[in-house]
Amino acid sequence: MDKTASIDQLRDIHLSKAFGPWPAAWGGYVIVATICLGVIWGGYYIHKRYREARYKRCALKTLARYRQQHRQCPDINVSGDINALLKQVALLYFPRHEIARLQGPQWIAFLTKTSVKMDFDKVKYALLDMPYQKNTHHTDLELLF
Repeated sequence: MDKTASIDQLRDIHLSKAFGPWPAAWGGYVIVATICLGVIWGGYYIHKRYREARYKRCALKTLARYRQQHRQCPDINVSGDINALLKQVALLYFPRHEIARLQGPQWIAFLTKTSVKMDFDKVKYALLDMPYQKNTHHTDLELLF
């Protein structure tokens, strides 16, 4: 047999088309779906945490306003306002039936028990008695800020 005749009888090799990224195998769909669900859940979680902290941000702004009022004019009695603000914030974070009935020493004990940074026994006079006094010059009020 002639070599040139056998080579002429061969057909060219046809390469198949290159594989594209899609359609992917089922594993690719699972990965994309997991990533999408993770992004949606993360966005929801961040939004939820931001909304929950709204009350805290508002209370801190109000407390800063009370501090500014007290520093500008020490004769202004803001201790009653601070006590009311503490009660409002407590009602947001704890069950209403537990908080609404607290007064006097029980209220101070609750604040001391639930506070991480402050001992409210030191400002008991400022919160309980000072709102009803005419003379408001008292150093305990600075501890509330």
